[in-house]
Amino acid sequence: DAIAANPQADWLIGNEPDRIDFQDDMEPHVYAAAYAELYNIIKTADPTARIFAGTIVQPTPLRLQYLDMVLDSYKQQNNGANMPVDGWSIHNFILNEVSCDYDPSNCWGADIPPGITANFGEILGIEDNDNIDLFKQRIVNFRQWMSDNGYSDVPLTVSEYGILMPDWLGFDD
Repeated sequence: DAIAANPQADWLIGNEPDRIDFQDDMEPHVYAAAYAELYNIIKTADPTARIFAGTIVQPTPLRLQYLDMVLDSYKQQNNGANMPVDGWSIHNFILNEVSCDYDPSNCWGADIPPGITANFGEILGIEDNDNIDLFKQRIVNFRQWMSDNGYSDVPLTVSEYGILMPDWLGFDD
């Protein structure tokens, strides 16, 4: 069993659950239920394991809304209990947030999280993909979100980041 073979391990629950059609593609209430089940399985097998939630594609206001919905769903599904989290994990890519149903000619990037009906979130240009100021501000914003939700005492892991655009769009190695 993977849990017994890795005592005191860090476990990231989900990989971009907020990414439709690719990755996990989970509505907030589904992610909350899956997180609760996996959290309990892992902590029962290894109480010293650390469980990291989230791992959203990018910490934008639209994705923070998604996580707010996850937290609310968790509470509803678990008799008002707050979601137990030993840490949060995020990716910090800089991608456009436009629904392909709304604007198929400009929907490159991260699209809209499942369970959210917005047509767009952050609208960015491809040239923004390496905007280090935006990258840093998103980390600050996510730490503030963690604090606002009672998670200021747990670590944040940025488990993926980078420039996803190719050299033919002006980005070198």
